[in-house]
Amino acid sequence: MLYIYKISIAIVSGTLIIFLLWQVTDMPNKNPNHFNRTFFSEAVKPAFTSQLPIITKAIAGSDSNYIYFSTKQFSKLLILNRDTTTLGSRTINWSKDIHLESGVFSISVHQNNVTLFANNQQLIINENIDRQSSSIYRTNSRFTTGLQANEQLFLTQQSNAYINKTLFTTYLVRGNELNALYQTDQLLMNGDISTHGQLFFSSQLQLFIHVPYYHNRIVMFDSTLRIRRTFNTLDTISIASLPYIKNKFSKIIINQKSAIYKDHLFISSNLKADNESPSDYYHHIPIDVYDLSRGSYKASFYIPIQKNVLIKSMTFSPNGQLLVLFHNQVFQVFDIFNSLEPVLQ
Repeated sequence: MLYIYKISIAIVSGTLIIFLLWQVTDMPNKNPNHFNRTFFSEAVKPAFTSQLPIITKAIAGSDSNYIYFSTKQFSKLLILNRDTTTLGSRTINWSKDIHLESGVFSISVHQNNVTLFANNQQLIINENIDRQSSSIYRTNSRFTTGLQANEQLFLTQQSNAYINKTLFTTYLVRGNELNALYQTDQLLMNGDISTHGQLFFSSQLQLFIHVPYYHNRIVMFDSTLRIRRTFNTLDTISIASLPYIKNKFSKIIINQKSAIYKDHLFISSNLKADNESPSDYYHHIPIDVYDLSRGSYKASFYIPIQKNVLIKSMTFSPNGQLLVLFHNQVFQVFDIFNSLEPVLQ
């Protein structure tokens, strides 16, 4: 009887937590947000949909033949065949010279190279799955986010929520070693800006892009960590303008997941524009498109929301398809450039 009682309490508590999280996430949309969106067209429909296993963590990369997914097991990749739409898996035999601990990690796949960022262990491991060779690099410090710009250039970010500060470091591979090039803790600090967000590298612009979760200022910088451009997202909201935020630990997510393609940035926004109807907004996810070369807003489009769950991972394939993984493990492919290409010129 006591066991049933505990289970019931756990279920009620979990339901209440989910409800409260939803309320906090949607809090900015209870009132006007003082901006409007310009839409390309009607909602973009998926060209392909698949239900992936519960162990799926994120989209790790793609090429012309396959789409790769990281899982909760850092040694296992899921591989979706584009032609047959069958899902397979592959075990990555990371180097036996190291012992990988459980913890926070991320994986990216590019041209048969699988890169693992073992955040807690100050490790970056590159495995060539064709040649079965490994390169093991050690960073100067722990990091919360890691990004590989190309075969030789890496960027790490260490964020500290307690002091609202972040440490950026660029590394260059020389021989078998990873050498720190530049380091700064002042890159994004200008008063009220949040340092937590996503990192990207535009090979077309040769610049890093930082997209914050809790603010609207996009920062673009080079490998020397010099800021080259900043611009604000479409919304005008800021942490200081939200009276219901009592302290810096109670933050509202402004930007959900993002992705870049060539010189355009695509942001899954958490804010409803004033010219959107509640029905349209709550049945779709708005994707705002920005021109990185000019630092300007282009327009927006909708993708259908998946059973009231948001985007877990989002990226582009080399041919311009938008790849989206939702939190319920539904994966979808969108051929957005068929209808958006004229506007993106």
